[in-house]
Amino acid sequence: MRSTEAEKTNQQEMMKIVNAPVPDDEDGCIDICLEIAGHLELTQQWLDSQAIDPANGFGEHIDGFKKAFASAKLAMSNKLYKHAVKKYYLAVKEINWIYVNATLRTTIIQGIKERMVLYENSRKNPLNVLVTTEEWKALDDKLMQCNELMTDGELGDVQKCIGEADVLLSVISEKIAEEKRIAEEKRLAEEKRLAEEKHLAEEKRIVEAKGSTAIGAYMVVTLPTGAMRYTDTAPDLNDDTCRTTELWLRRILAGTFMMGSPTGELRRSDDETQHQVTLTQDYYIGVFEMTQKQYELIYGSNPSYRKGDCRPVEHVSYNSIRGTGGTAGAGWPMSGHAVDEGSFLGKLRAMTGLVFDLPTEAQWEYACRAGTTTALNTGRNLTDNYEDPAMDEAGRYDDNRSDGKGGYGEHTKVGSYLPNAWGLYDMHGNVYEWCLDWYGSYPSGVVTDPVGAQSGSSRVFRGGSWGGGARHCRSAIRFNIYPSDDNYGYGGFRVVCPAP
Repeated sequence: MRSTEAEKTNQQEMMKIVNAPVPDDEDGCIDICLEIAGHLELTQQWLDSQAIDPANGFGEHIDGFKKAFASAKLAMSNKLYKHAVKKYYLAVKEINWIYVNATLRTTIIQGIKERMVLYENSRKNPLNVLVTTEEWKALDDKLMQCNELMTDGELGDVQKCIGEADVLLSVISEKIAEEKRIAEEKRLAEEKRLAEEKHLAEEKRIVEAKGSTAIGAYMVVTLPTGAMRYTDTAPDLNDDTCRTTELWLRRILAGTFMMGSPTGELRRSDDETQHQVTLTQDYYIGVFEMTQKQYELIYGSNPSYRKGDCRPVEHVSYNSIRGTGGTAGAGWPMSGHAVDEGSFLGKLRAMTGLVFDLPTEAQWEYACRAGTTTALNTGRNLTDNYEDPAMDEAGRYDDNRSDGKGGYGEHTKVGSYLPNAWGLYDMHGNVYEWCLDWYGSYPSGVVTDPVGAQSGSSRVFRGGSWGGGARHCRSAIRFNIYPSDDNYGYGGFRVVCPAP
């Protein structure tokens, strides 16, 4: 059986021939007749395989094709070559009409079937409260009319009917899309409510653990004076003060957790060996990544490539944050928390009198997870390596960087996505975050207050960034970067401070 796709090429070749003038010489006529005859023999095979209904004009054109084809053959046998060419041309035009209209009819029938399926699926959608009964009936009636016209109507009328059905279907589809959008907004609002409940519960747990409200769940540093206060009230995200002239940190209670990732986690790496870690001291950690305005107020300048007061500072190296002194900023863990006086942390310490530093890798992951064991700290796992709906709501990454939350194709304002259960934002994505530790293999056993490898060539980078896929933003994923590398605008940091 000759396929319609093969016949399409055959038809194109024949139409090229018939669109040319009839040759004046006998040899030219003979050549064209022989070429067309070969094409028409193939076309005859296709026509015999189609079982085309003679209604709607097809019968007339099929008869016309057969008569013209037979006349052309007769003229050839009588050596009336110029007459044969004209008959062959007529046969080609008849069969081309049949081919075009038959394939168009098939396409239209398929189009009606597809619209019927879409209609049935739409009717089954529970999110259809905005679609009225009258709208469903109008579409149902129109599709029935299209089916009836396919039996005894003109193709032009069928196409017009399908166009009218598409208009009705488009209105319904838009309403269903709007219903989905509303449902998604409700889902995100509910997730946010639950996150806030967890947040408040954690604040209460901190107060009860200390038996007093004297030391609050949050430590707030006013910039650039360095004045400090404690509060149990979370920052007001509608006021950018918490992102600019104040530095907010969240109290994290000592505890035990499983660091690393389980063997079944999507796209885990070999350096994420799960092991039990206990942190024995409470500490405060930045609610947000250090912003550009905060950095400028502390250090005196803003090194970032992509500017924005409330965006995370980037284009900062480990060395610029802590310093390069072998017995100070570059000396962790052998030199403890010593930093160079002229470094960012040196200036922040001078301003506040407090021992601010980068978090250890264990402190960072413990704060990030906030009691979760899933790939993301929202309690959700990933289902895709790159573009994942769970990551869409957790932080800025490569596949949601045009989601309307600012910073098209780059990082964005801190605190724009869901917080974790302990009220920390952007632990996934936005910018990578420096940790204190040298990069090295995890221990296989139980550890307490780990400080990382004793030496190395690269420091630890955590959390993923706006330029990476979902898998690069997991709670457990680890990166290692030379301490002198500013990571070309993808890396930033948040600070920690020992709790009193």
